[in-house]
Amino acid sequence: MLSNNDLPFTLREVLEDLLDTHTGKAGESEDAEAVVQHLNVLVEGTDLETIREKLGSAALQQTLIEEDYLRSRLAQAYASFTGEQALAISKWLVLAKEWENLKWYQDDIEAALLYWRHRAANGAAEPGI
Repeated sequence: MLSNNDLPFTLREVLEDLLDTHTGKAGESEDAEAVVQHLNVLVEGTDLETIREKLGSAALQQTLIEEDYLRSRLAQAYASFTGEQALAISKWLVLAKEWENLKWYQDDIEAALLYWRHRAANGAAEPGI
């Protein structure tokens, strides 16, 4: 398992690699969507209404619990990132937003951009979570 201390170095390598290896083909993302979803620290974009309608209120409550847990773990993992690192991540997300292979993940990208732009603009101070 990747430790929080190793995350800055490893993430940098992953983001650099995806700049060179993304496919540019819809549906063939080479797991770039998983990276975007991991960068979506606020865990925004889940269609909670559809979960409630299709799966019921118990499934909705479980989803909310899981999102809260994930949000806190991601915030903890990225807490040590600097303003410069946050800015670099924001710039990567702007580039990735234009990739055809991530066209189905625009909501995740936008949510991640909100978080990382805030971190970059505020010297990496955590936004209210």
